[in-house]
Amino acid sequence: MFIMANTWGESVGPGDSVIYVPNHAFEDGKPNFNHPSCEYGIIKSAQSRYIFVNYVVNGIVQGTAKATDPRNLFLLNGESLFDLIEVFNKIKNK
Repeated sequence: MFIMANTWGESVGPGDSVIYVPNHAFEDGKPNFNHPSCEYGIIKSAQSRYIFVNYVVNGIVQGTAKATDPRNLFLLNGESLFDLIEVFNKIKNK
């Protein structure tokens, strides 16, 4: 099961809402959340390399989850999911 704590002390895992920011939507290394290519979704599961997300298309959550690079996922508060995974793995491996 994919669960970790974010910097606010909340758990992050299946069922949490995220925003996908494609590589071309970064400006000066920072995500542009207003870019038209950004997509909203809900975390379904995770594995070592990808987070599986059910994306919302035309207001409907899609049934098939897509493998997504965590470096392109952010919580709705703007926090990077990739950074959270890096912190989680460092704590877990101590």
